[in-house]
Amino acid sequence: MTNMNANDSPRTCGDEVSRLRKQILALEKQISEERDKRSMIERRLLQLASSGQTSPAMTSRFAHDWRQPLNIMALMIQNLQESWKYGEVDGTVINQTTEQIMDQIMCLSKIIDDCQDVPEKAAH
Repeated sequence: MTNMNANDSPRTCGDEVSRLRKQILALEKQISEERDKRSMIERRLLQLASSGQTSPAMTSRFAHDWRQPLNIMALMIQNLQESWKYGEVDGTVINQTTEQIMDQIMCLSKIIDDCQDVPEKAAH
């Protein structure tokens, strides 16, 4: 929790609140973008599965792999919002949560990249 002392002005506190809200919104936007990417690739994999280029088991595995990081990020955002609600958030918490969510985004991005390689490998 952020500790205010007598030298902290309301403006400083308000600036910090504004900065933290912007970070939360940016994280929510990144999660949404990754979900959109996942949906696009899921549609492509379904097309490939229906054409016989990937197995239903493979498609199911990819879907599971995508949901894991998205679920983790969603829980982190929800936890951050609850912490905010009860005044338990400070810059350290935001920075740690941001780093953890960015790790999940990178994980999901790698999974998506790997999945994009599957159709190319199947074609060869």
